[in-house]
Amino acid sequence: MHLIRKIQNLLKSNAALTALLFLFLCPMLLSASWPVRDTLIIDGDTIYIEKRERVVNLDSLQEKLNKDVISKRVNEHRFSLAIDAGWNQTIGTFQSAYQSFVPLDNFIDRKNSRIGNFAPGIDVGFRIWNAPVKNAELHLSAHTGLRYNQINIKSSQLDELAFARDSLVKLEYLDDQLLLQYFTIFDTTDLGIIGELDTALINTKQSLTKFQTWDIPLKLRATYRPLNSKISLFAEVGFLYRKIAAKNQSTTDNYLVNSDANYKLFEQSFFKVQNIITPLFSIGAGYHFVQSTLKEKHWSVSASMTTHLPDRTLNPEGYFIMQNRNQVFSLSIRRTF
Repeated sequence: MHLIRKIQNLLKSNAALTALLFLFLCPMLLSASWPVRDTLIIDGDTIYIEKRERVVNLDSLQEKLNKDVISKRVNEHRFSLAIDAGWNQTIGTFQSAYQSFVPLDNFIDRKNSRIGNFAPGIDVGFRIWNAPVKNAELHLSAHTGLRYNQINIKSSQLDELAFARDSLVKLEYLDDQLLLQYFTIFDTTDLGIIGELDTALINTKQSLTKFQTWDIPLKLRATYRPLNSKISLFAEVGFLYRKIAAKNQSTTDNYLVNSDANYKLFEQSFFKVQNIITPLFSIGAGYHFVQSTLKEKHWSVSASMTTHLPDRTLNPEGYFIMQNRNQVFSLSIRRTF
């Protein structure tokens, strides 16, 4: 009983002591500086995290950021070289300065001659301009090159011996035949001439006029390629210079006739050729082995059709004129580098 009272007294004394300590320390606790926000206490060390504001010129900051972006220019490959195999067709026509005579081919309704030949060549291109268009790219390039070619024209000749007859009356082309009407005299009397009207078939043949040429074009090409496509379309316009080679030439005699059964011979020795300058026009399509744009280095293949208009005079002689134009279909392989 005595022990219990001591414990109770001790608790009372401790409670009183606790109350006194609280009253003593409370003002100190109230006046103490507790760690502020953004403060770290590590092993008794206090670390303050302070916020500082700084006015920044956003324009200059953007300039700094732009310098962090590395821009790499894509190499533009402007030159190209192509090798092509072409098939040329020469279209020959005939004219004359005579008013009363026409070329024999025109008289027998053979309006032109069409002969083909193999024509290999090379092409050199340089891209001078390009621009993006709606969902596509457009390129403009200048081209030149060299092509081995030929001018081949067949013209008609007639049998002159068939005209060594009595009184020639008429020459006509009927049912695909050249017919000569003449009057055969049997006798001459006081009453007049005795004879009959006959018709002879005039044989004709065709001979070849041939010249080898070197064709040098100068042209502009516009190429259109849709995006994400390997196929392009192009068109060309320009001029062609045709140099007549000095060797491997052949000419033939030519004839002018009229319906009165008269004829004139234009001998092959009179046939003098001249070099030709003619406009050219082309259309075609190509397939490109590219990843993104035609400006990159790549291979391509193409097909094109070229025509040279209008007809150009092959020989300057006015009595008998041989004119020609040609068209070329070609396949080529090209390297852009």
